[in-house]
Amino acid sequence: MIFSIIGGDERMVYLRDMLKSAGHTVRMCGFEKHAGHIPCVSLGDAVFSANCIVLPVPTSKDGKTVFAPLCESDILLKDIVSAADRKTVFFTAGTRIGAATEYDYLAREEFSMLNALPTAEGAIKCAIENTKHTLWGSRCLVIGFGRIGKILCKNLRSFGATVAATYRRAETKALIDAECYECIDSNSLSDTLPSYDIIFNTVPSIMLGDYELSKVKEDALIIELASAPFGVSATAAEKYGIKLITAGGLPAKTAPVTAAKIIFMTINNILREHF
Repeated sequence: MIFSIIGGDERMVYLRDMLKSAGHTVRMCGFEKHAGHIPCVSLGDAVFSANCIVLPVPTSKDGKTVFAPLCESDILLKDIVSAADRKTVFFTAGTRIGAATEYDYLAREEFSMLNALPTAEGAIKCAIENTKHTLWGSRCLVIGFGRIGKILCKNLRSFGATVAATYRRAETKALIDAECYECIDSNSLSDTLPSYDIIFNTVPSIMLGDYELSKVKEDALIIELASAPFGVSATAAEKYGIKLITAGGLPAKTAPVTAAKIIFMTINNILREHF
């Protein structure tokens, strides 16, 4: 098959190698600034006769242009779709582009579950690099007990941290209790905040606003793992002198090969299921 990878970061370069190893022809578009001097073709050549077009994670940050930090100029989503054959299969992440046939990575459970692993590991790396004490003996709070929250709690405890997690629903509370973590009701979160050394947020809606951050210890570290609109007020964190690290895109930054394998596996699963 002919694959065209249009835009993206280091993950997509490793994905190219994996697709080639599987016997596919791969074209690259939008990697002119890559330090490895990736051979690139024009957008027209990338789209022409391609069986599959792979767009990056995330596909777009503004709904109009492809996320392409290594490209010398903007690539418009509408230009890709208008140039493609109706039989071309698109793989996207979080943005519908209006193609006749498109599959969203983020809608796939296996992608989301596996992508949580490098995210959790990257969050721990971030915590280690930005504190002056060990995780062992630290009190850590994980806001949100979804895919990332579950893995993060498990990994933090393996380092010897005391771990707490938040809940809203009774079934989530039961899961947290079953794992023997401290269980915190999201509605009374502010009451417990003064006791934590490191706080990780995974919820993409405001959980730590001005009032909540006024309760956090000045020397605490907060790591924001959620996507926009985020869960921690950066303005309030600055106001109270609290160190806040917005750690988006961790799989690409800390484990691009693993992140590429997850995309590769997801593409293969989709092709097996639908073609």
